[in-house]
Formats: sequence, structure tokens, C-alpha cells
Amino acid sequence: MAAASGATAPPLLTAADHDQLRRTCQTGLELVKAVVEVPDSRRMFVPPPNSQLCHSMAFNYSYFFQGHAITPELLKRALQTLAGELPHLAGRGRVLGSGSRVADCAIECNNEGIELATASAPQVRLQDVGPHTWSVLTCGYPLESTPLPFYAQPPSHTAATKGLEPPLRIRLTNLADGQVLSASFWHILADAGRGVKLLDRLSEHYRAAAAGRPVGSEGALTSDTRLFHSPADLMEAMATEPPKGWASEHRANDKMTPWQWATAPWKMVQWGRRRYDVHLMYLPSPLLRRIKQAITQESGGVCVSTNDAVQGVLFALCSDMRGRPLVPPPGQFATTNSDLLHGLSLKDPSLQQRYFGNAVQALKPSSTAEDGAWQHKATEEERFVAAAATNARLIRQAITDFRKDVRGTLDALDELDQMASMHKLRLAANWVVKLGDLKTSAASSMAKFPLHTADFGAGGPLYMQCEMVPWYDWWSLVMPAAGIDDGQGLLVRTVMGEGLGPKLAQHHVWRRGGLLHGAQLRLAGQPAAPLGGSGEHHQMEEVAATQKKAPAGRRAEVWDEEAKPAAAASKKKSPDTHFADACLEATHEASVWML
Repeated sequence: MAAASGATAPPLLTAADHDQLRRTCQTGLELVKAVVEVPDSRRMFVPPPNSQLCHSMAFNYSYFFQGHAITPELLKRALQTLAGELPHLAGRGRVLGSGSRVADCAIECNNEGIELATASAPQVRLQDVGPHTWSVLTCGYPLESTPLPFYAQPPSHTAATKGLEPPLRIRLTNLADGQVLSASFWHILADAGRGVKLLDRLSEHYRAAAAGRPVGSEGALTSDTRLFHSPADLMEAMATEPPKGWASEHRANDKMTPWQWATAPWKMVQWGRRRYDVHLMYLPSPLLRRIKQAITQESGGVCVSTNDAVQGVLFALCSDMRGRPLVPPPGQFATTNSDLLHGLSLKDPSLQQRYFGNAVQALKPSSTAEDGAWQHKATEEERFVAAAATNARLIRQAITDFRKDVRGTLDALDELDQMASMHKLRLAANWVVKLGDLKTSAASSMAKFPLHTADFGAGGPLYMQCEMVPWYDWWSLVMPAAGIDDGQGLLVRTVMGEGLGPKLAQHHVWRRGGLLHGAQLRLAGQPAAPLGGSGEHHQMEEVAATQKKAPAGRRAEVWDEEAKPAAAASKKKSPDTHFADACLEATHEASVWML
């Protein structure tokens, strides 16, 4: 192994190195239980619907500290107290049923324990696993592998939902000159924002245990079926300034800024280019109307939005490219995300409600005769249209199911209802369609945001690494085509496996009479040409954006839902340049990406 001997480890460890080092450096493993058992009335924790919809996702937060101030014994006592405060942390996952994606998992608060592992790797220094190694670690390996760093505990979705694995796994690793405290947890336990609160609260319990006093109740978290904390807390955390000079001293950003939120979709595209081909489609507004009409007619008049129709088409197209069923069969997982924080000021009091309301939607695997009827159509084009219509209907049904389960967010749902229908497609929304099977993999964190608030008695962390499990190898980013047409069309960036460009270009959907005839396709690796114009099928190379900051005070049309069509049409920029300019300019506004 690359780090097997010597005083120091090389700056970059391979995935195999991390897997081996994780096994060999572990020094202890135990289950930490709450001192007091929970009453029967609190025995079952049913996560809120927005967590249910992405229950197969997990997070890993790793905090890097200088020195060796954290002791296993005090950490164990802190976990015991935290488990008493939040009983489901020490529980085990249970599958309630497969009929609905919004109510199929729960956690039985049986106090089987939080996993606490200890490890020692004295040959590794903090600088050997610092931020300069993360992009290689998280992006450079096959998705079939599990390249989580050795200081993290890789979660297993199958084991977790069957109760065979704790929903919260803590690992404390001693390095030569510091420590790494790592927490892996499933989305049904906490989402990204609540995970930060969870680790903050653990640090409060640790400091109280070290001081020999009870922890205060001011920052207490609750474990009912509502949120751990209010949606406003995450926005407050984004707006709160860290100690002066903290970021520069630690060579990292101190928080997830609006700029990071805004540029994340573009960074996803950049990440995709490292290992895949990124093809660009332009769908003009007349084509979108025709797509929706065809999908609605094939669905027997079922009301779907233009967004639903486009996502249904994309799923069918990319599944066909992979030689897979055009409609997901039972066992295949597919999700569609609609996240519509679209250029709102962080000072807008309704922002946190919109943030909560715009949750993930999931396309349920299909097993009914109705959902399989597409296979019996006579021609390949008829089968494709029928499959796309089925996907769109399933997406709309998932959205409907989700709304039925959400409580106490009527204002947010009213906003979501207005935005998700997208009759005119005039809002600057980011949509992501994620395609294919789940892969257990460490994803490239688009915002590795150090947080200074987790203090285990010797000051805040040097930096913090956030990773998401799993990642999706095929996905599409859909955005309004502002700057190309009147803002009613769409740009779709589709990330696919390498070498499939010619096959994609020859697909029947582009032919005369095909569902996407009239679209424009720019293949990766083909000569560039401007988008717009006649609407015929073109093959063009997607070009990298010029990261040039726009003049201060000018709002980019891609984020401005009220931009005049004439102004948008007059700016015939490259779509990538236009998007990058908008992201760089949106320093006081937010546009959220979802995993």
C-alpha cells in the first residue's frame, strides 16, 4: 500500500489505499446506547416526507482538528447524552412498505446503539488528507467502487433499511498531528443542514461532559416527525459571519455562500466532463408545446406540467441509450428534482419557506399493467412517446403524493404549486433529472464548506469535508434558454458515458415525425455553432464558459424571471458563458441545487 511505511504518507492515496487503511488502522468499535430507554409513545420515528423521498442518500461529514484534544471516553459520554435527546440516533431502520415512496422507511427507537469506531494512523499527517487531495479522492474513481476516505465509515443502504446497520456511525481517527472526527448518517436521520446542527449539538454535549456539567437546553434538538430545527436556521447559518480572519487562516471558505449555491449546477457539469461526455440540447418553445401536447394526449388527458413532460422524455431517452427499459421497472431507482430558488434575495423573509417547500420528487418504480402498456405499441416512436408519457405521469403522481403528506407549509406549497406547473416556463429554475441505478460512491462535494461552530474543547476545526453517498453517473441539467430565445425554451445538458455521441445523434427522436424533431443537439467533440435560428438538428461542441464577472448592479436574465423577452433575445451569448456570468454575478441571490 502507498502509505504502508515511512514517516509520512504520500499526498494522494488511491481508493484501494483508503479501503485497506480503514481496516488496518481501526483500534476499537462499540455501540453507544442511551442511558434511559425511550417510552413506547416515542418508539417509532417516521421521517418527514422530504427525507423519505431521498431515503437512499447518505452524508459523511469529516471535521479535521489540530492536536489530539478529543478523547474516546468523553466522546462516548457525549453520544450517550445525545442519544437520550434524540432516541432515533441509536435506533435501527425499518421498511414500512413499498407502496409509497413518501412513507416506506422509519427508524425504530430500540436503543441498539450509535456506532463509535476509533482508529490510529500515525504515518498520516493532516496535510496528507487536506483539501488539495479531495477533488482527486472524490472524483477520480469508478462509481462501482466505494472510495470514501479511510477516516470515514462507508454506509450501506440495504443494511441500514433492514436494521443491520446503525443510522449514525462516528469514527475518531488519530493522525500524526491531529484528529479527524467523521460522521456518516442517512438522509432519513437528517438532511445536510440538519446534519450540521447534529454535529454542533454533539460538540456541545462533549464540552459539557468535559466540564462535568449538564448541557444547556438552548440548542436542544427534537426528534418528532417535524424538522430538527426550523427551515430558517439554515439560511441564518448561511448569513452568519464567522470569526474575523477565520477563513483566510484556514485557507478555505467559511460557509456555503450564495455564490456557491448559484454556481453548483455549473460545477456539476464541469465535474461531469472529467469522466463523461456532456451533450447540449436546445428545445425551443414551439417544440415544448408539442411535447407536452403529445405526452398529455398519450396519458389520456392526465394533467402534467411541461417540466414533467421534459423529464419523462429525458429519462426514456437516456434509458434507451443504455439499453434499459424506457420506464423504470421494479428495483430500478430514478429521481427527478425540481428546485426553484430562482434569484431571490437572502433577505427575503419567505426564502426559508420556499427552500423547505421545494423538496425532492421521486419517480416510483412501476409494476402495474398500465405502466407497462408502452411496450405493446407498434413502432419504436410510439413506444417511446408512450414510455415518456408514463414517466411524466409517474413524476406528477409522486409530486401529488408528496404534497398530500406535507403539513404546516401551506405558503411554501402554494409557491411550489405555482412554480412547478411552469405553464410559461418563465422562471429561472434549475431542474435536474438523475438517471439510472444508484451507485454507492463518494460524490464530489460542490461546496466543501468548513464550519467553525463544532468545537470539541480546543477550538473549531481546521476544515471540514462533506461527501454525499450515492452519486449518479448519468444525469441532466435543465434550464431556461434565456439569452438564446424569448426565455420560453429550454437548454438541457445531458451527462452520458463516453463514445455514445454518434448513437445519440442517430436516435429516432430527432428524425422528422420524431418527438424531438425541431430540437438542436450539440454533441461533445463536434464543431461549435450558435444555438437558435431555424430549429433544425445540429451537432455542435459544448464550449467551456469564460469565467468573467459581469458589471456590478446588472442582473443576469437567466436569474431574472421578469427579464423582458426583447432584452433576452438581444443577447445571443454562448449559453455556457451566459450561465457562468449569471452565477458569478449572483452574489446576493440564491439558486439551489439538489442531489
